[in-house]
Parts: sequence; C-alpha cells; structure tokens
Amino acid sequence: SGEFDDDDGGGSGDGGVELKGMPTRKDGSRKAFDKVFKQVVDQADVVLYVLDARDPEGTRSKEVERMVMAAASGGKRLILVLNKIDLIPPPVLKAWLTHLRRYFPTLPLRASGPAPNAHTFNHGQLTVQSTSATLFKALKTFAASKQLKRAISVGVIGYPNVGKSS
Repeated sequence: SGEFDDDDGGGSGDGGVELKGMPTRKDGSRKAFDKVFKQVVDQADVVLYVLDARDPEGTRSKEVERMVMAAASGGKRLILVLNKIDLIPPPVLKAWLTHLRRYFPTLPLRASGPAPNAHTFNHGQLTVQSTSATLFKALKTFAASKQLKRAISVGVIGYPNVGKSS
C-alpha cells in the first residue's frame, strides 16, 4: 500500500490536489510526491481513495481521479472510501453516498473508534467491523472478477488526516 500527502496539510477546495499548483520546496518534495503517487497507482490493481465524510469534496481531487483512471489504459479500479462516517448525521451520509456513487463505487467506512470528546452519530449496523468487512468483500469480488493467479495489490491514497492509516 502507499499514500500521498501534500505539504500544505489539507484540501484546497475545488480541484483539491491541483497537481500543478502544489507547493514545490527546494528539497524536491514535489518530485518525490509525483514519484510515490505514480508508483502506488502503477503497482495497484485497486486504488482506494480515502475521503473525510465531514468534507468529501474538499478532500477529493478530480485531477487525481483522472490520473488514476488514465493509468494502465483505464485498467485500474478506483473505489472511494468515505471515512469517519460516525462524525456526520445519517441523512448527510446518505446524501453524500448518493452523490459520490454517481462517479465511482463508494463505501462508507468507520475505520476506528471515535475520539473521547467527539460528538458521534449512530448509523445502526455501520460499525468498524461491518464496514471493514464490506470493504474486504468488495476487494474479494474484484479479485474474483479478474481471475488473477496472484493476490491483488491495493493502493491507498488521500489527503493528510483523512484516515488512510486507520
């Protein structure tokens, strides 16, 4: 797995990781970012693009999505993962899932327990265990459809602090 982080610590609204507009430091961090991002996308059969449920569009880059889909002549599978769903109300979650699924398969995920002081919402069956099981099921279904003779490779991308590690 791999991940990308931009240096400015967060989304920049519409356009997100506008690759041409990203900070360039003297140490070549921009070049390093490009290299790591390209490696992750090239090596992965499936790319999980982790978004923060509190600001899905602000943690999303259509440019990144286009780059993933253009890799390997469109042979990649991109799955949006809406993380931290316990921090938004159920009707808001439902609306975001409806919107995002117009573009790519989108899975709601509660990857870890809430912070002790967080105000959380109960989404019924959407527990850490059930949402991760759904993600694994989607990956297994993809692997079966490709009839690969090897394990599938999964890359994880997303802005800083969206929950890639979780």
